[in-house]
Amino acid sequence: MTLYEEAPRISILGVEMYAYGLHIAAGILAAVVAMAILARAKQMKKGTVPLMTVCGILLGGIFSRLFFCLMDQSMGMAVPFSSWFQITGGGWSMAGMIAGVFLAAWVSGKISGQEPMKMLDLASCAIPAVMMAERLGDRLIEDFNTSRPLTEGTLANSFLAVQGDYDTYLRTYYLCAAAALILFLVLCRMFLSNRRNGNVWIAFLLLCGGGGILLESLRYDYFLSITFVRLQQVVYALMLLAGTILAAVRAPEKSRVLRWAAPVSVALAVGAVIGIEFAIDRSDVSNLLLYGLMILVIAVPVTLGFLLLKGKGKEEA
Repeated sequence: MTLYEEAPRISILGVEMYAYGLHIAAGILAAVVAMAILARAKQMKKGTVPLMTVCGILLGGIFSRLFFCLMDQSMGMAVPFSSWFQITGGGWSMAGMIAGVFLAAWVSGKISGQEPMKMLDLASCAIPAVMMAERLGDRLIEDFNTSRPLTEGTLANSFLAVQGDYDTYLRTYYLCAAAALILFLVLCRMFLSNRRNGNVWIAFLLLCGGGGILLESLRYDYFLSITFVRLQQVVYALMLLAGTILAAVRAPEKSRVLRWAAPVSVALAVGAVIGIEFAIDRSDVSNLLLYGLMILVIAVPVTLGFLLLKGKGKEEA
């Protein structure tokens, strides 16, 4: 990410501010408003949303920066530890933000006396609002969150394409923002209709984990990577695995085969995705066809996870 001296700025009513930071602030505001509306609809305890907001901003920011410094080769391995606290240089990790906000939700629930699982559900609805705003802000950063050079004429001539110095690239940040919006709407609906605390959180792990694997594959800036391994893609794969395991633990005993199949399918899907990644980079097969295959592969563990969530657990039987 660019340093703050180089970051784009805008002026609103004579006040100069950083455009990227404004996107983040707008995302946080949208998340807080969404939490307030959802908490009121579900008659959650008063004071939980303000507490969650404070803890979420604090822990989400800390974990986002910590994850970035740990996963970035230049920041984490080539500079002194004191530079980790110089937040005007370097960047932030979306996966770290998610981890920090979930921890904040658990802590807020314990402090306020609200069921922690319900707080995790609430946080799961709020996070996509921040993700959507942040991904839209990515367009302000040069050569960031775009795809491999496009070879498919259909996409290269669409509004999703951007012309670089030598090639045409896909505006991956728009796809990420659209996916975050869909995730937000799906989870909010689940939260309002769901009766079992924790299901919305698990659904977030399944959908965000599976979607993150695909979207991180699409982008080609190689931030937070070691050689060809995108570290955030690894985190999203672990997130998907965690979602299937949690769904399996909650499923009834009669779903024994499905309970084993879901986590195993994650390992098989990851292996298949690795193979598809190599094919995308080193073969002449259409990228559209390969990414379509990747979507089908990732959809298997996600679907199995949701099938497990639909079953009644022991406490519901």
